[in-house]
Amino acid sequence: MSGPKQSLYTVVPASAPREPRKLLADALGETVVVRKTRALHPVGTTRIHLDRVEGTGEFMEVEVVLDEGQGSGQGGEIAAGLPRRFGIGEADLVATAYADLLERSDAAGRGS
Repeated sequence: MSGPKQSLYTVVPASAPREPRKLLADALGETVVVRKTRALHPVGTTRIHLDRVEGTGEFMEVEVVLDEGQGSGQGGEIAAGLPRRFGIGEADLVATAYADLLERSDAAGRGS
């Protein structure tokens, strides 16, 4: 699915972040590790993430944090407008997660 997607998440503070990661990896398995550096640029309630993802390239991710009473349609409009302002066309949008890109890249490198 291309275009804006709603993301629901919970932030959980962790004094030792490697411990929950190991616990989850042990319980669920680990198929791919995404290594990235991120520069965060807040613009109002929108967060622009400039990511450099090892093995895939550079990306811009737009995260619109909805205010109370705002619907996902309004967030989608805001998110869709920002790439246009930066001159990013529809053909430049990536509809998959970084992990999916890395898995495809690995499969292509193995000739699969």
